[in-house]
Formats: sequence, structure tokens, C-alpha cells
Amino acid sequence: MDVYFLSENLSKDYNGVIFKHTGDVLWADGLMTFLNTINAKYIVYQHEDYFLTEKTWHDSMKHLIDIVEERNYKLLKCCGWWAGFMTDKAPMQEIDRENNIWLYNNESPYLISHQTSIWEREFFITTLRRGESPWQHEMDGTRRLRARNIPIYAFRGKCPLEYAETMVHGTIRKGFERFFEEIDKQEGK
Repeated sequence: MDVYFLSENLSKDYNGVIFKHTGDVLWADGLMTFLNTINAKYIVYQHEDYFLTEKTWHDSMKHLIDIVEERNYKLLKCCGWWAGFMTDKAPMQEIDRENNIWLYNNESPYLISHQTSIWEREFFITTLRRGESPWQHEMDGTRRLRARNIPIYAFRGKCPLEYAETMVHGTIRKGFERFFEEIDKQEGK
């Protein structure tokens, strides 16, 4: 798999990662442009405020991608055991016990989120609107997706890309300052 890090203008020399730049454009505009330049049926997307905390489990990710392809899923969220935000009014339904695959209720408040997810690339593009921020995409994109009534699935197991959610609404989550302190140390700040 090719690994891309999409940023506005900055790059870092990191083995195995291809840095691509959007320039100074709004988030959705840059992401849409990038997604239209790659030739992949599926992509694994993880927003930059989720920091990897363990090595990547390639075999597990490949297995999940195979499931997505075989079943023609448009989106499989890989949020780990908790499987993303849910409410009692919008419970999930287990559909494949062996592979830990669950179906989101269409009334879920976060059908779209930016945790590790396997997206059909062209479907991902259809969920975006020019000018949107990541937060607008999650909120407004969920409302748009709900109206389309397209099934959204979750893998509820050990995430192949274990992560920590380090930011919420533009603020560092309490207790996660250490991630940013490590970056500062690496950059000599």
C-alpha cells in the first residue's frame, strides 16, 4: 500500500511515507483534489489529529479491505472495540460475528468521522463539499449521507492502526499533551 501524508505545504523525510501538498486551500477542497489524482479503488483514511500508538497490523488491514471489496461496502469504520459514538436511540447491529462487523443505525450522529476508515475512494469524494472543514464534513456530511440511506459498517475489534485521538474541537485533549511534547523534542524545540 502507498502511504500518503497530505498537508498544506510542509513535508518531513519519513521512510515509506509520500508527502503530498494541497497548498493554502480549504480542507475539503484539498482532499477532493488529491483523491481525484490517485488511482485506487479503496483508501484508508485517518485524520491528522489521530496519532498512531502501535505498529500497523498490515495483515488485519488487508483482511478488512478484502471484506470491503467482496461485500462492496462504501465505508467501513475501524474505530476499535468501541466502534465510534453511538446512542441508545441509534444502536448498532452485529452482522458478522466471526469478523466483528457491525452495521450502523442510519440515525447515528456520526455516520461520517475521521478515525481510521476504509472508504471506496469515489464514494468518499461524493460525501465532500467544497469549502467544508473536517468538522462540517462530519456533521453536515452525516446528514447528507443519512438522506442517501447507504449502509455504513464498523469493525469492532483491535484496530489495525491503533491510535490516540489527541485533539477535540481544535484543542489538545487533556492527558494527550505528551504527543505534542514528543514532536517538539524531535524537532529540537
